[in-house]
Amino acid sequence: MRNVVFVAPFFLATTIRFLESVLSLENVRVGLVSQDPINKLPGNLRGRLAADWRVADALDANHLVPAVQGLATKMGGVERLVGALEELQVPLAQVRERLRIPGLSVEAAQNFRDKSRMKTVLQENGLPCAKHALARSADEARKLIDDLGFPVIAKPPDGAGARGTYRLEDANAFQEFVHHFPISERRPVLFEEFIQGEEHSFDSVMVDGQPV
Repeated sequence: MRNVVFVAPFFLATTIRFLESVLSLENVRVGLVSQDPINKLPGNLRGRLAADWRVADALDANHLVPAVQGLATKMGGVERLVGALEELQVPLAQVRERLRIPGLSVEAAQNFRDKSRMKTVLQENGLPCAKHALARSADEARKLIDDLGFPVIAKPPDGAGARGTYRLEDANAFQEFVHHFPISERRPVLFEEFIQGEEHSFDSVMVDGQPV
């Protein structure tokens, strides 16, 4: 029997569906970490958990480490640590690294969470990407846009989906953007050239670096 800890910061409908799938796996005991009270979870799922642990901030590795350690004591060890939210992937990797739990590494998690870094990695491996650059000030952004040209796409480097993504048509739109979202070292913005075309997506499952 394998002990798995699932981290669900909030009991969102999508997260609950992922948790239900993990609970349905054969030969798996599931522990749960969340910042939501356990009574918010449907009763039919609560009864299938081996253990649970509540934290103040389930997106912070420093909060997750003692929670996972506590569940390991209750369950007799933890062999896997998983979660569905994209925003969780770096802190989960940090916890795995500290507690020596197998799984996605910090470097790999950062390579897809930081979209500027992701595009650089893809380009280095022969996959074409839109021209892009990370700006840490409004002046730096203006110089980048001089090269990219309008319209330009502005987004947070650690965004998920299309949240926080804007198409800036001209200099006036840029000024309005930086007024509402000041650019700084702590809050850099990724700028990309705007490309028109068909959009496609694909998913894959990898085991030991090989698609299955």
